[in-house]
Amino acid sequence: MSDTQLPDISGMSLRIALNNVRVQKFLDGLTPHIDELVAAVKDKNWSEAGRLSHFIYRCSEVYGYPEIAEIAGSVCNAAAGGDKQQAGRHVLKLLGAYARAGRKATV
Repeated sequence: MSDTQLPDISGMSLRIALNNVRVQKFLDGLTPHIDELVAAVKDKNWSEAGRLSHFIYRCSEVYGYPEIAEIAGSVCNAAAGGDKQQAGRHVLKLLGAYARAGRKATV
């Protein structure tokens, strides 16, 4: 490509748009899992809380959301120990991280 030619950005724009759609679908898909996680912790259903938080942890890791993954891992550890107070705190942090991720995805 010579210095006077501009690169074709149409392919790059399409990739960015598709990635944004994929990320938004991921975040939208987390909503019911997070709702179920909140209910499981509230009901002291530690096995379900552990299962759900592990699922959220793995998915967040794959989609590149390290903050959500780290906090979900903390929920998983607290659930494994049956510590409702710690699990509850971490779920609140998870809700905040999820909300921040959603705002960033729509900007």
